[in-house]
Amino acid sequence: MGFFSRKRTVNFLPNATDTMPVAGVSYRQPAIRGSGLGPFQLVADPSNEYDKNAVAVYQDKRQVGFVPADEAKLWSRLVKKLSKEGTDVWVYGDVRQDGSDRWILLNVPAEDQVRAWLKG
Repeated sequence: MGFFSRKRTVNFLPNATDTMPVAGVSYRQPAIRGSGLGPFQLVADPSNEYDKNAVAVYQDKRQVGFVPADEAKLWSRLVKKLSKEGTDVWVYGDVRQDGSDRWILLNVPAEDQVRAWLKG
């Protein structure tokens, strides 16, 4: 089943007032689909050899990058918390293109909102 199981609750995070770039997209250009607004799933990646707080970003079941390292600890906590409750974490994002290169900006809640959810 894995984390793409249909038996889990899908939750698009509300209050998306900030943007966050997806790190590592330069290594995953072929995996990025389309352009414009689309859904992205955030998945904790504690077995990541570089960062135990890594949060992978998926589009259409393909990994397209990671939450930036300086944001990963906070987002890892939220994604793990919601995952334990049976909820997959989704956000909308914008695929942009400059020539042949694509990059992704995720629409996310502000840091203080995420911290409030973690306390609640």
